[in-house]
Amino acid sequence: MRILSFDARGDFAFFRQPYTTTSGLSFAVPPRTAVFGILGAVLGIESGGGGKSEFMDFFCKENLEFGIEILKPIERKMLGTNYIQTKSGSEEPRIRATIELLKNPHYRIYLKTNEKLLNKIKKNIEEKTAHYTPYFGISEFIATLENPQFYEFTVIGNNLSKIHLNSCLYLFGNFKIHYEVGKIIISERQQFHMNSFRRTEKYVDVIHESNAKSLCVSLFEKIDNIYLLSESDKVVMLV
Repeated sequence: MRILSFDARGDFAFFRQPYTTTSGLSFAVPPRTAVFGILGAVLGIESGGGGKSEFMDFFCKENLEFGIEILKPIERKMLGTNYIQTKSGSEEPRIRATIELLKNPHYRIYLKTNEKLLNKIKKNIEEKTAHYTPYFGISEFIATLENPQFYEFTVIGNNLSKIHLNSCLYLFGNFKIHYEVGKIIISERQQFHMNSFRRTEKYVDVIHESNAKSLCVSLFEKIDNIYLLSESDKVVMLV
């Protein structure tokens, strides 16, 4: 079994934090639900319509693991926008709101599952034959997917030691984060799993370094989903 990576970039992204209301704030990295949506677009997996999200069940059955590396420092931009008023009886046809966008986001997404599915994802990205247009959060922010590549890997999370993690850290386990000069370390609570009717059933705390630098982390228990990529010497966590 191998790990597949591909780059995802765009002009803007908006991964809305569900606990914000009038002013929409964005996660710095796409949550698991958004990554599965991008992969669903690449493979042509139908959402099911009527507010459903059937690709979540598909990828869970395939035991797909993913991880995200930030390739470019996170840049945020506030933008004023108008929403259409949909409530009956309202005198104002528009609602003025401010939303937070990510400007020029650039990520590397890592995947681990069966070879057949990975080969299909790699082929569709290489040939630019995604069934639907992939996007970052909302349909206006189209994502460009490129540079798919396979890696051999070694499990290193079983060695209780200090590591430099190139991907985001998902807090499933006992870790210590070492804060270093010049690094901006951010924690976000994201949706991790939704059922087929888009109801969130599980959350996770995600740690990342906003300037696209590595995280220095000590492991206090054996973690079997931290991998050393042999061709690049990068260390990534997949969940």
